Amino acid sequence: MGSIEWLRNAGRRYIDRIQSEQPAFLVELEIGAQEVAQLLEHLRRYHSLPWESWAHSCVAVAAVQVAVNATEGESSLVHAFLDRLGISHSQEVWEQEYGKRIEVFLAKYFPDDPPRSGGYRYVGPVYRHAGVPRIAVPRSAKFLRSLLHEYGPSFALEEYQHAHEHLSGVARQFLGGEYGFQYARDAARILHHIDIGLIDRMELDTIPGYRRNFWTEAMEAAGPPDRAARRGAGATGYSDPFLALSAEEARLVLRFDERAVAAGVVKMNGRSVLYPECRIDFAGAPAIRVGGHVPLLRWWSPGDTTTALFRSSDGRFVASEGGVPPGSYYLVADESITPASDLSPDELNYLDGSEYRIWRIRVEPSTRIGRALRHWELARSPNRIRERRATSVRHQLF
Repeated sequence: MGSIEWLRNAGRRYIDRIQSEQPAFLVELEIGAQEVAQLLEHLRRYHSLPWESWAHSCVAVAAVQVAVNATEGESSLVHAFLDRLGISHSQEVWEQEYGKRIEVFLAKYFPDDPPRSGGYRYVGPVYRHAGVPRIAVPRSAKFLRSLLHEYGPSFALEEYQHAHEHLSGVARQFLGGEYGFQYARDAARILHHIDIGLIDRMELDTIPGYRRNFWTEAMEAAGPPDRAARRGAGATGYSDPFLALSAEEARLVLRFDERAVAAGVVKMNGRSVLYPECRIDFAGAPAIRVGGHVPLLRWWSPGDTTTALFRSSDGRFVASEGGVPPGSYYLVADESITPASDLSPDELNYLDGSEYRIWRIRVEPSTRIGRALRHWELARSPNRIRERRATSVRHQLF
């Protein structure tokens, strides 16, 4: 059988499998190592493919498999793909002969994929459909674990970019850019759900969107959750509750471990907690027990200080005074305080039932928050306002 006939049969078979199995990503289309080698060999022998769907499918499947099986030294998908086909590196050949085929194929058989433009137009979708390359699974899994430890499962783009700076190798290449951020956030949430028991360990190989054995390998590399990240949950096995800001509803809430609530072991002020998120309509810190454990709860309410910071990713309370690492935050501040332009402030709403305003701000490494906040107060004359520095306000963040 000649190369063109082999490719035609293989390409039609891939399309039939996509239509019957309906994978979310091409990496879910399991193909043995021997067939991958044959696919690349036949593509190497026959460069001038016709402009037909079966040919596009062969190119797309091959590109995804090259990305999945990239080695530590192969940081460029284009270089690796063309090298497998025995073609000298040429961006023009990649875009015209292969990249456009991949784009057309994915648009037809994976219509939910977002359209792309720019220099990453053809490479980004391949990475999206490939997932983390096998060689990069250990490093990527540890990276996801560190993201969860530092920022929680809903980290913001700025937090992700800060963490990504310390990544290296193939993992850094794959997890860079917009696709990397989206992929990492989705994967971190899955890892979090595995940690807290919402996804059973027996279900790891059935999680859609990933190649078989990916999560088994990833969990082995990531290791167990850092005990420090469990906020002192101790022997209960449940994460401690925490104070958070629900920016969408402009109110403070308490968030509990979903498993603990489902098990009926959480009590607040002597009453059972029935929901994983509870609205706060009281001033003082409540008495909470999780099983036989009394968790350490960091507390803040309006009036305690003039300002408080909450993480923009998951709303967790961060601080009411002292320094904070760079990143994106919600600032809850007395209405007399207005953030300066240094913090790129975006005013949202008033905190429910208070005279505190909610701002979205960005803290850069060089920012000193106290100097970037301004305190406005009414002067003796009606309708006149004078300004003073926030550093003179008691308990101000600095």
